[in-house]
Amino acid sequence: MKKLLIVSGDSWTDENFISSFHPEIDCSWPKWPEILAKKLDMDCINLGKCGAGNEYIYSSLLDILQKTNKEDIGLVIAAWSTAPRRCYSYKGRWTNDMIDEKGDLNYWIEKSIRYYKSFEILMDSLKLPYLHFQMISLYKSYVYHMYHKKYSSFISKPARDTKMMALKNLLNTSYQFNDKFLGWPTDEDIGGFTIDQNIVESNNKISELDLHPNSVGQEQIAEFIYENI
Repeated sequence: MKKLLIVSGDSWTDENFISSFHPEIDCSWPKWPEILAKKLDMDCINLGKCGAGNEYIYSSLLDILQKTNKEDIGLVIAAWSTAPRRCYSYKGRWTNDMIDEKGDLNYWIEKSIRYYKSFEILMDSLKLPYLHFQMISLYKSYVYHMYHKKYSSFISKPARDTKMMALKNLLNTSYQFNDKFLGWPTDEDIGGFTIDQNIVESNNKISELDLHPNSVGQEQIAEFIYENI
């Protein structure tokens, strides 16, 4: 019996991803978890869900680990999403809001960091091999939606101030991470990286409108992870 690769994430991971910008495009190409599992000669459990936030990512992994024989698990990966998303379960089904109505960016980032640290503690306590990384930026989509249209420039003063607040929060967190967190502290301006902006090349995304990875981009993600296991 092959070992299991267990993965959770958002739309960059979801095997059933459909482009909202280009619904006519068939996006059924293999996603990075399946590609990686083949490279590792493992069976894949892909829990990725479009629109997912970090509460869902952590919770979905925790839930499946509780009912899976630990001897069957070869690797667990959390591909973290953006901080402002609000996840909740309704009638047994997970859903999400793109922006949490409660709190602010500092709170959302702090909450995500707690999930990240809890994931590390959980994996270490279970003695399971794992990796995690920031798939998309913790804060940039929020800055864009809040300020871009209003001020017609991503580099407006309110946008810059919000970005600096986010970076300060990441730099000043009391939580420390080991080398299993690829790209910590998650932003190139402070010595980290995200997969979407620093690993997947622009020509390996679906279009200028839809920045999700195309088939080559998905292979690029899988290859990067494989090289860093």
